[in-house]
Amino acid sequence: RVRHEANERATVHPPAKSLPSVTRRSGPLPVIPYPSQPPQPQQPAPAQPAPEPERPYMKPCINGRCLDLH
Repeated sequence: RVRHEANERATVHPPAKSLPSVTRRSGPLPVIPYPSQPPQPQQPAPAQPAPEPERPYMKPCINGRCLDLH
């Protein structure tokens, strides 16, 4: 039983230390994943607002409801 507990503690400690050490040493690595995520949300965000405003502007402007929307 004591050996099992020691093994569990040993396994828990290495991962905890490996995580912080990897994050500190992997300075350039974390930088790559961060930029890869922001570009994705930024592209879809502008893509949606662009088509949305175009349709509302065109239809409301034609119907004369531009003032109502704004």
